[in-house]
Amino acid sequence: MTNPGNQQATLERRVPAGSAGFAGPPVRGGRGPGRLRRLMRIDGRLSLVGVFVTLGLLLIAIQLVMLVVSATNDISLFDGYQAGLRNFSEVFRNPVFWPTIRNTLVLGLGSVAIMLLLAVPFAWMYARTNLRGRGLLLVLLTVQIAMPGFLVAIGYTFWLSPTNGMANLLLHDWLGIENLPFDVYSMFWLIFLQGMVLTTPAFFMLVPSFEAMDGRLEEASLVSGVSRLTTTLRISIPLVGPAIIATGIFYFIVAIEMFDFGAVLGLPVQRLLLSTWMYQLVQPATGSPQYGQASALGVLAVVVIAILMIGYLYAMRRARRNILVTGKPSGAARAKLSRKAQVACWVYIGVYIVMGVVLPVLSLLWSSVLPFFRTPSSAAFETANLDAYGTAFEEMAPVFRNTAVVVIAVPTLVVLISACTAWVSTRTKSRAAKYLDGGIMVSVAIPSIVGAVAFLYLGLSVYQSFPIYSTIWILVLAMLARQIPWANRTISSSMIQIAPELEEVASTAGVSRGRTLTGVITPIVRSSLLFSWFWIALLALRELTVPALLSTDGTQVLSTIVLKFTDAGQRTLASAIGVILLIAIAIVVCVFQLLMRRMDRRST
Repeated sequence: MTNPGNQQATLERRVPAGSAGFAGPPVRGGRGPGRLRRLMRIDGRLSLVGVFVTLGLLLIAIQLVMLVVSATNDISLFDGYQAGLRNFSEVFRNPVFWPTIRNTLVLGLGSVAIMLLLAVPFAWMYARTNLRGRGLLLVLLTVQIAMPGFLVAIGYTFWLSPTNGMANLLLHDWLGIENLPFDVYSMFWLIFLQGMVLTTPAFFMLVPSFEAMDGRLEEASLVSGVSRLTTTLRISIPLVGPAIIATGIFYFIVAIEMFDFGAVLGLPVQRLLLSTWMYQLVQPATGSPQYGQASALGVLAVVVIAILMIGYLYAMRRARRNILVTGKPSGAARAKLSRKAQVACWVYIGVYIVMGVVLPVLSLLWSSVLPFFRTPSSAAFETANLDAYGTAFEEMAPVFRNTAVVVIAVPTLVVLISACTAWVSTRTKSRAAKYLDGGIMVSVAIPSIVGAVAFLYLGLSVYQSFPIYSTIWILVLAMLARQIPWANRTISSSMIQIAPELEEVASTAGVSRGRTLTGVITPIVRSSLLFSWFWIALLALRELTVPALLSTDGTQVLSTIVLKFTDAGQRTLASAIGVILLIAIAIVVCVFQLLMRRMDRRST
């Protein structure tokens, strides 16, 4: 909680006594040019807030409106609009509908099972044991979360391809095995790899619940003679059970809407998922796009996810009731791990990091320096070169430019819109402000690929008047609509902690609300704004779903060009661009860490 005294000092530093803002109460009846300019400045600041809030709501509303319009249009987009349910009928009668639904449900449930099998032990190790090097565990998991899912999938195609995967070739060459055992395109590996990638964000979601548990409950059990294992299974896990269920529901939603693994591992063998089927309907290899059917699938997805979100919110309320927070430190009940247990924990963590980070990165690096993929050998090292990187930098200049525009424009606009919506919803008393936060969070129930379909339909609908479809800005708008809720939640959590006395003092001193926002509130929540900017920049840099549907030949970004070359069989160039993308992500993360450390030093 922010200290009001510190906030008062901040206010005095930002608008010192004797300045125009603190020169005393405004003189009534004053009509000089100074007062007129001040009123214009006040109106300008607040008007700008209104513009950004309106833009945020419009972007979210556009997704729902265009989705429904497209789904209920029985004729071609270019012929006008005729209301009907033909698109829904054709989707239900399509022979791939039920297999696609079955694959999607199996993938979602399986991914969540793998995710919880990994994330729950990690959260328990970090929060409830005396594991040595807990900080290192946090660093390693942070590194893993920066890995784009589609690069993990591509990396494993080099290892476990049934025809020329490195692991299969090594088993064949070294052990003489003819029936190669690994097939990365099977449903098992699709489930396992997606669940492994979801583990790290689930870990960060579970840790606060494990840390908030009352340590006395575990101590009472241990004093009664119950073993540590039984205590963990019968007391610790049930106490955080609602939080585990909520995390499972949330990431089941994420799992069924993910596009990365389905595109890389499912489409080559025609194993359709909800996301990849929508992608094929919008961008078919042959025939004309079926925007209406894709939108009908999107409407069904939104309805299902909205129901699941209700279950998630209910589970979160149960979690808050079950987690007991007392004045006694939870660390008092940390399990004391023996030396063997410490080693076992770190072996478990190490295997996960090797599979989630090391193996994909190594395969990308190896593939990027070879003219064709082969197992490591002296002959392979002799043919290694960096020609693919030179080709990438020479021919991909427009791609780098588009990526830079997206990485700069999306987080900047998201933070501006989210800061304004957060200020209105937390710092004003209007009735509309009470519903603003709920309206922004509606976008959470709209999967990325569904929102992309909606913006695709919008771009084509207004192309004659506003040719935005073939520009990079259609990607920016679609990503904005997707990322606003997450930044809004982060910034709102910071703004709601600011004592209202600050604004009251500023108002008494004659400072306008607009100037209070820019000169007082904004500096206080600066760290939240900076964190949100870098986090959204990272997400925009690794985003694949929206660009895959909306990019054209002139608006490709790094993620889509990697997928394009992978589909075309140009492994070397795809791997080189993938390595470049990883370097760009590492730069963003390092710059963020340096800035946060500098801000921490200044605050102390």
